Amino acid sequence: TIQDSIGLYSKLPILGEETIYIKFETPGTDKLIELEASVYRVSDRQRIANNSQYYVLHFVSKEFITGLQTPVSRSYKDLLPNEIVEEFYDEYVKYEDYQLIQEKPIEIEEMTEKQWVVFPTWTPEKCLNYLASKSVSEEYYEGEPVIFFEDRRGFHFRTMRQLIWDEDV
Repeated sequence: TIQDSIGLYSKLPILGEETIYIKFETPGTDKLIELEASVYRVSDRQRIANNSQYYVLHFVSKEFITGLQTPVSRSYKDLLPNEIVEEFYDEYVKYEDYQLIQEKPIEIEEMTEKQWVVFPTWTPEKCLNYLASKSVSEEYYEGEPVIFFEDRRGFHFRTMRQLIWDEDV
């Protein structure tokens, strides 16, 4: 949500295909957070005073946009899920823009039980979520759900337990 008192929305019309760069830090910490994202929508625009308005800017990562446009038809045979994820990340998830690779790291937990999977023209996100649903952690065994997600720090293919124990979350 943005409170705009300088008329930014009028000066730079936001159509929903812009690239934005966000840089902020939380007071009292040394953590600087920088993001690059694609705007896909503006909503809830309301005037709150003569020279002030607010609106919600919806945005997603460049990798997400690329993934929506990338159908995957591929099979993997007799590999551990973490090996499939490593190959898959290099081939389908990394975002390349004019020969500049804007690589977000991926954190992959070791898994057991080799998999044979066929992905029938699914998006990369759907493929990795399916693989997570069939994976078993080497460390935590049965009963710990494995999840795939993206956050500001990168991509994750991990168990919920490992995620909960991560102090940065």
